Amino acid sequence: MKYFLNRLLRFPDIEKNQRLLLPILLSSAGIGVLLCIYGLTEAPSDTQRWMNVVSGLVLFGYFLVQNFLLKAEWHHNPVTSVVVFLLSITFVVWFNLIEPYTIRWIHLAVTTLFFINITIIMGRWWAYGVLAMVVFLLSPLFPFQIWTPVYVAWDRPLSLMLSGIIINETFHWMIKRIEKQVERLEIINQMTRSLAFSIEPSQVNSLMSSAIQSALNADTYYIGFLENHALRLVLLYDDGEFFEDQHVELENTFSGWVVVNQRSLLVRDIDREAKGLGITLRSIGRPEHSRSWMGAPLQTHEKLYGMVAVASYKVNAFNESDLELLESFAQQAAISLENAYHHQEVETRSMQDSLTTALNHGAFLQKLSEEAQKALRGAYPLSLIMLDIDHFKEYNDRYGHLAGDQVLIELTRHIQRYLKSTDWVGRWGGEEFAVILPNATIPQAWGVARRIQKSLTRMTLKDREGNPIPAPTVSQGIACFPQEADEIYALIDLADQRLYRAKSRGRDQIEAPLATSEIIEDELA
Repeated sequence: MKYFLNRLLRFPDIEKNQRLLLPILLSSAGIGVLLCIYGLTEAPSDTQRWMNVVSGLVLFGYFLVQNFLLKAEWHHNPVTSVVVFLLSITFVVWFNLIEPYTIRWIHLAVTTLFFINITIIMGRWWAYGVLAMVVFLLSPLFPFQIWTPVYVAWDRPLSLMLSGIIINETFHWMIKRIEKQVERLEIINQMTRSLAFSIEPSQVNSLMSSAIQSALNADTYYIGFLENHALRLVLLYDDGEFFEDQHVELENTFSGWVVVNQRSLLVRDIDREAKGLGITLRSIGRPEHSRSWMGAPLQTHEKLYGMVAVASYKVNAFNESDLELLESFAQQAAISLENAYHHQEVETRSMQDSLTTALNHGAFLQKLSEEAQKALRGAYPLSLIMLDIDHFKEYNDRYGHLAGDQVLIELTRHIQRYLKSTDWVGRWGGEEFAVILPNATIPQAWGVARRIQKSLTRMTLKDREGNPIPAPTVSQGIACFPQEADEIYALIDLADQRLYRAKSRGRDQIEAPLATSEIIEDELA
């Protein structure tokens, strides 16, 4: 009983169904006008004339007032719901009673309007309540009529019951479909708005995950990006559990089919359709394989990034409407990924020196500050190498500025060759460079500086005519944070001082703290 009452008092979302009520209002207006015209022009007696005119005005007035009251959310009040329920019964019964005195079949049109109206604003169970009461009240007034070979006469209550059931179920199904479509459109719009502010690929993946969970009845879903002729799954969800990133082969897989053909695929029954597509079944996530699957490419006009797929452990879990929704998600995500990658590219270029691609002066200072803060929090050292090309002006004067540019570019490449992924190289200005070495002691930094020094002896350079150019040498100064300096500008000054001390010692030298230099030189000797 409690369940039934909860279902009865759970009204539909009128805001989503407002547009369905507009045709009801217009139809009631049309029927009301017809009744008034009939009453004023065709009715044979004054009684019928006023009966039709008043009925038409009241009919139109009722729906008009209801339309305005809907905006005040009156339908959520149980008292007003009962009033609407009783008025609906009264109007349906009334128009069935006056049918002999008005336009033929007008009672069917009015009955249909009220059944549709009550289904939209209050739900199917209230509509069945109206139907039951109308049939109950009209049954004594319209006794059952036997069918004859000449004329088929439907019993009035029986015809109302059958037509009411058809109308109620039809509109209940339509409303559910509309609500589902509206819900999906809202999810797409919300995702589109959110993606508009997403400048990180990880944000795009997270938003897609939320959208899929909200809109699709999927047991499994994943997002994969193309990488070395395979698919790297950056997001894999299977039956309530997220799995770590993994690579899957594309050959003879549903994902591979989507990538190769660059179009979506819907598989309603994997066991039945896989063989026809030349697919070898494999499991990712849980060992159990899915029963239905669909996937869409993450693709823009410029590039195919990868794909997104959803799956279910049930056969026929998805339809064409679900595939269209997934395609919308994929299309929006692909556009956002493209924007995110372009943003990253622009941001990276803004941090780079245009000639050497090393960090520019401002970006290097920012990165040094960030790494120094990390070193303090992690209680580990950070070493800084400042290095300068010896006699660089002579390269420009003797071999030209293009040769000088070539020296700067090649030097940057040689430095980067000996750095870890956590290290940073920046162009401090002109022919001076700087290297950040997180979690590196001075002896370790000296080892990096020494490898850079040796590698330059193997550098091959040529001028515009193809003649060989002597390889450059560099002078280097090393300082350590926070052991020798407790803030970055003091660290830079100390490393810079040691750099010029190395130059004063004859160039092509490495200058570190005195004790460290002596220990290292003794070990080399």
